[in-house]
This record gives sequence, C-alpha cells and structure tokens, in this order.
Amino acid sequence: MIVESVALFVIVLTALVTFLTRLVGTELMLFIPLTPRLEAILRSMSVSVLVAIVASNLAAGGIREISATALAVLITLFGGHQLLSILAAMALGAAWTGWLGTGWLG
Repeated sequence: MIVESVALFVIVLTALVTFLTRLVGTELMLFIPLTPRLEAILRSMSVSVLVAIVASNLAAGGIREISATALAVLITLFGGHQLLSILAAMALGAAWTGWLGTGWLG
C-alpha cells in the first residue's frame, strides 16, 4: 500500500514540476538574451532527446523496433517528411504487433 502511495506521489509531483516548468520557463526566457550559442543548444536539445528515446528503445527492442526505425529513417531521407515518417513507423509497429504479436519475431 505504501509503495502505491509513493508511486502516485512521484507521478503527481513529476506532472506538477513539468507543468510549472512549461508555464514559468517561457516567462523566464523573456529575460535571457537569445545568443547564437543558446539558440543552437535549444534547437539541438529536442533532437538529442528524441535520439535518446529511440536509442534506448532500439537497445531493448527487437526486429519490430529496428524495422520501424529503419522505415522512419528511409522516409525522412528520401521523402523529407518527418511527421509522415513517425506515423509510418508507428503504423508498422502497431500492425506488426496486431498481426504477428510479440512472439519470437519481436
């Protein structure tokens, strides 16, 4: 019972901190001058977070995750549509799970 209470407290606290960061962070950035270096950091941060998420999923995943990521990379490289590549990768992963399950193939 205590474990569930602690888990719930951590989830609520994390949600609150995230909300406050988004709310206050934009206001605080009004007082910080946007230098070229800071702009480069802000632009690359979202990419680094995405790469960390994808890399951890690939390391823990199997053929399904590798196939979905490869599809996303190919669509992005040859089509230039990032949103389409993400949607296609999600669709491939969902279809793979729906049709084949997660057995020995992934």
